[in-house]
Amino acid sequence: MRAGQERWHPSQQRRIPKRGTDWVEDSAAWTLASLALLGAVLSMIIGFHVHGSLMDRARAETASRTPVRAILMQDVTPMPEVGDTGTTPLTQVPVRWLDTDGVVREGEATVDGALRGGDATVVWVDRSHHLVSPPTRTADATAAGYVASGIVLFMILAVLTMMWFGIRQLAMARNCAHWAREWAVVEPRWSGRTYGGNLS
Repeated sequence: MRAGQERWHPSQQRRIPKRGTDWVEDSAAWTLASLALLGAVLSMIIGFHVHGSLMDRARAETASRTPVRAILMQDVTPMPEVGDTGTTPLTQVPVRWLDTDGVVREGEATVDGALRGGDATVVWVDRSHHLVSPPTRTADATAAGYVASGIVLFMILAVLTMMWFGIRQLAMARNCAHWAREWAVVEPRWSGRTYGGNLS
């Protein structure tokens, strides 16, 4: 290397200065990314809360409801749409059961499947000897927690995405206006119109 000759390094390359809108976009990107992380944590908290609430409900229902064996008093009439969907819809049919207090009672229970009169099924009764729905299952509580968490996370990400595109649109509009002002200054000199169109 000759004396006085400096060695060029890539870091010495001249960088294009950032515009104000670039700083705004960078700050917005970091802020929205942080909010997205907080949203993910919030969605998990809500999901755990929903799951916990339903598990408490399931335990309370299990403690207050009792399964009993009931006899169908008539055939279950299949619905017309059974052949279309391939599933058997729930049907209300009269049933008779021996209650927990030793009394034979009758009522209408929700059953599924092609059952016939005289068939046995399991129904649930509460402490007042009324027919009630089965207790909430653990799988249902888990699924509800996942669904609640997913919905909250989707809504948060959707809002943040809309905000990001809104910021980008505003930044682009401001840049276009700035470019238009700069072009209005440069274009007459570049085209020669500042000299009356005569360059000779």
